Formats: sequence, C-alpha cells, structure tokens
Amino acid sequence: MKYQETVAYLNSFINFEEKIKFNYKRLKLNRVRSILDILGNPQHYLKAIKIAGTKGKGSTANYISNILFTAGYRTGLYTSPHLHDFRERIKLNNKLITKKELIEVVAVARKAIRKHLNQGGQKPTFFEVYTICAFYYFYIKKTDFVVLEAGLGGRLDATNVAGGIISVLTSISYEHMDKLGKKLESIAFEKASIINNNSFVISSYQRPSAMRVIRRVAKAKKAKLYVYGKDFNCKLEKISNLKQSFSYHGFLVSLPALKTTLLGEHQLENASCALAVIEVLAILGYKIDNMSIKRAIANTDWPGRLEIVDKEPYIVLDGAQNKASTRVLVKALKIFKYKKLIVILGISADKDIKGICRLINTAADSIIITKSFHPRAALPDVINECFKSIKRRDAEITYSITSALKLARRLSKKDDLIICCGSLFVVAEARRLLSNGKRLTK
Repeated sequence: MKYQETVAYLNSFINFEEKIKFNYKRLKLNRVRSILDILGNPQHYLKAIKIAGTKGKGSTANYISNILFTAGYRTGLYTSPHLHDFRERIKLNNKLITKKELIEVVAVARKAIRKHLNQGGQKPTFFEVYTICAFYYFYIKKTDFVVLEAGLGGRLDATNVAGGIISVLTSISYEHMDKLGKKLESIAFEKASIINNNSFVISSYQRPSAMRVIRRVAKAKKAKLYVYGKDFNCKLEKISNLKQSFSYHGFLVSLPALKTTLLGEHQLENASCALAVIEVLAILGYKIDNMSIKRAIANTDWPGRLEIVDKEPYIVLDGAQNKASTRVLVKALKIFKYKKLIVILGISADKDIKGICRLINTAADSIIITKSFHPRAALPDVINECFKSIKRRDAEITYSITSALKLARRLSKKDDLIICCGSLFVVAEARRLLSNGKRLTK
C-alpha cells in the first residue's frame, strides 16, 4: 500500500472519537484480542505502563516516556487524540512512527483483520485498529517500555488488553456520563479497571468517592497503591520566565530544583505521578539516574496545553474541553500578567457547554465564540444561548478560527492575554494557523 491508501484504509473503520453518540458497551475487547492472537499476541511481550483518568493523562504519559528515553531506555509512547497528524499517536524514542513504518505495520495488521473477519469476527473500530498497530510496532521495535494512554474509560479500552506492570490514575472527574455512568464512583471504576493483578498503582489526588473505588479495586487485584498527597508530593518553588521550579518528595527519594515548561500547578502533580512511576521502577530494579530525570522533566513538552504561541499580546492555546479542565485552566491564569483577558471559545457538541461557559464567564473580559471545522463542533449560536442564560450578552460570534483570531487581534492590546480553548480541535486549527507563519495582525 501507498501512504494515502494506508490512511484511507484506517479511515474506513468507525471512529468513535468523532461520533457524538455511540453505545459504549459495543467496545468489547474480544475482537481486539482475536486480531492480536492472529498476530502472535505482541502485547504480551511489552512492559506496559498504563494511564487512565479524566485530565492530565497526556502530560503524565509524556513525562514518563521522556524520562525513560533520556535514561537510555528504548521507549514507546501511545497517546490520543492527535493535534495535526494521527502519526503523533505512536512514537518511539520521542519520534513519530514514519510513513514507511506505518505502511508496513498496517499491511501486517490488515492481513490479521481480514482473517479475523473471515472467521466471523466483528469489524474493529479505528481506535482498536490503531492500538493493534501500535502494539505490533512496539513489539517489532523491541521496546524496553511502552507508555499507554487509555482513550475513553479504561475497562473496555483497547489498551487494556496489555498487562501493565504499573497503572497510573490521573485526576478523575465527571465526563462521558452517558457512557461511563452518572456517578463519580462508576466513572472511577471504569478508569481503575486498568489495574492488573499483583502490580503497582500510582494515583493523583482524587475525590473521596473516587479514591474509595480505587482502593477497593487495588486491594482486590493485590496491587500496591501509592497516592499523591499521602505517599508522595511536590512543592512549587518559583515561577520565572514562564517556567516552574519545584521540589519532589517521594517514598524513596527527594529531588529539589526540578524545572518544567509545562505551566500550571496541575502539571506539577502530573510530573509527580510520573516521578512516582520512576520510583516504582527503581523498586523493580531499573536504573534511572537523577540527572536524566531532571533533564527529561525540563525538556518535556505537550503542545496545546497552556502553550504560548505568540507574544504582545500573549496568545495561549489550551485543550481544556470539560468542566474539570476548564476549572484548572481558569486557576492557571494567575501565572500570566495581563490587563484584559480575551477568550476564544469553541466547544464540541457532546460536552457540558453550559458548565464550561459558566467557568469561562467568571474570568473573561471579552468572549469570542467560534467553531472548528470538525463535525462534532457545537454551533456558535448554541454556545451563545448558554452565555445568555447566565446573563452574558456581549459575546462576539464568529464561524471560523481564522475570523476569531483576527477579531481577537483587533480587540487586544499588547499587554492583554488571548486564550484559545474549549476543544482540542479548536486548538489544533489555531496552532496550525499561527505556527505556519500566518500570524494574524490587526
């Protein structure tokens, strides 16, 4: 297959990430296991570190992967969704899978999928196919470790067929309640179900109801649990030049004067969970020196998360797309000094639009509503009705990211702050416009 044929083949599968409504129960793992069995079960040969949660998964995964790579380990990283190119989802030693490699891996997976279908198996989803390809790729590349970010949920997620030596649970809050359950306990159970028997678990700080579920699952699986704020923690030392310095205090070691360019106190908690993973690996006998850790933390980046893409005025992109992440974003704004906050906001139709609008309304001086080209994007008029319902009637409406950025430029002065948020699809489009040299001027 040529590359475009490979892309067309992958796109022929249902992409539940792009469908607003689907039956979560359809995500049975039997078809994934069936196809992987035909491939020789490559997932069984991987040392996997699995990550699930509502927010912070991608940042935590990147911190872990970068530390392991910097320390000299051959490291695979699987994340979702992507910003610009779906090859971003599969990385080896911080590099995207090449087009040639993807063609070769998909060709092998295609034969296995065809055999599975000929045997009467169900057609897999896009995420399942891509996860299968990732497992096979990491296997043939002889990785030392693989860091796997779960997609939706965890229990029925395709990544969960891999046996993890360590599971990480980042902050859990209300999301996808039509699929994962309306109670936080139900959502926590879906996430905590990535925990494997006789393994190790690292957890962010959780609400008591979620933590009770995690503790119960960990106990049932005979997994050793380490919790942020109890077994390990961190302390912010200073913020300068939009970098953060912090100290980490773990159950084995303490590391002072760590630096990260990922902004916001939540990123320090994510980094701490990554460092707790490294401590567990030390317990298991793996060698990772402190200099590699410090260098990796300082060099870790995660585009589209409080990412500064322009100055005078500052333009910051953040993929906050639910109430929990929007609350974190609003809190993180104290890092910046500005006179007026201009928010460019576009939200996917399946999100808690009113809840997000309420939080944005508390912080924004000016609001510009917009939409991405993605079919899941909520119409700007729908978002505006939510603002009207909370007595905000001065929001501007645009129907493209280009128009929103132009308007934000016109409304702003050099000492203002422009935040573009609400959806990773919005962030991806804004990032593409601004990083291609098309810096939009007044």
